[in-house]
Amino acid sequence: MRGRALLILSALCLAACQPQDTGQALQDDYLQRLARVLDSPLPSAQPLPRSDYRLPARRTRLLPIEEIRISLLELLVDIQPCPRLQQLLGERNGSLGRQLTASQRLGFDNELLQAMQDCQPHLQGAAAERLQGLYQQKRAQMPAVFWNALNASSEFEHLLRAARHSLPPGQPMDQQALAALQRLALIGQTPHAGPPRPVSDELFQALQRNHSLAQLLTSLLSLQQSLERGNVLLRARLQRPLCPGGYDNPRAQAVLRVFQRYYAGQLQPYLAEVEQQGQAWQQALQALRQTPGIPPALDEYLARLSATEHSLWQSFQASRQAHVEHWQALLRSCQMAPGQPRWRLR
Repeated sequence: MRGRALLILSALCLAACQPQDTGQALQDDYLQRLARVLDSPLPSAQPLPRSDYRLPARRTRLLPIEEIRISLLELLVDIQPCPRLQQLLGERNGSLGRQLTASQRLGFDNELLQAMQDCQPHLQGAAAERLQGLYQQKRAQMPAVFWNALNASSEFEHLLRAARHSLPPGQPMDQQALAALQRLALIGQTPHAGPPRPVSDELFQALQRNHSLAQLLTSLLSLQQSLERGNVLLRARLQRPLCPGGYDNPRAQAVLRVFQRYYAGQLQPYLAEVEQQGQAWQQALQALRQTPGIPPALDEYLARLSATEHSLWQSFQASRQAHVEHWQALLRSCQMAPGQPRWRLR
């Protein structure tokens, strides 16, 4: 019996130590208070549709890259005046080069292109023509190299995977991850002029360390659902006059209290945080969509997240605006909207 009690106590302690979803808790508290004060049943919460916003299969997002065939021995003889280029070609064809990840290849190929450019003035005749042809081929491949660097990387997939919990209220955005995403969108515009390996690796590592962008995705999902549940409550109450004949009453005062303390005082600041952080996230994803050569499967997915129509971002914005309008209509019906005679609590 004592052992069983200890086991139960340990389980309770473990549960208490689990991180709470404070963003979801704030939403739930607001909705429960709203349902109670409006005397309306709270619509049931549905599981968040995380699977609807999951990246498509990796194989549908990868682009084919044709292998460039050239005699390494012949080329190394041609470029003897260019030791840096010789070193990189040797590395690429060695065991380490064959183990490069897709994200590492982006940085490596940019170093290779730069070394080719630096070598050009030192060559003449057939050797110069051979190197120039190789350079053009490699440069033409860089859009595909860029997209494969993203789509074959666990870091990018981690970034666009809905987290278990929402953003905690008051938590600032992970600026390093956001800056890395913005920088990658810029690199995609001219992938042949991208950064070398150390910088490229650092950008992908910033994505891997990120948690807040994944939490932001969950916040958008949870808030869109919570706002719609609240909209159902407010619409139902608008069908039953809160202030019959325009007269004030205790329930109307209780509604105003919930609006001021729990909507304007708690939920609205959280919505503003998610809106501000989501705006930067949405713009970065839209910038990626403008990058040449984007695989159609990824373009469709990013549009489903961040487009200005028929997307999660647009649905969140629409639900938030509708919630504001429903509150305004309800408060105006009792002369309790901001600026009206009964705006202040008694």
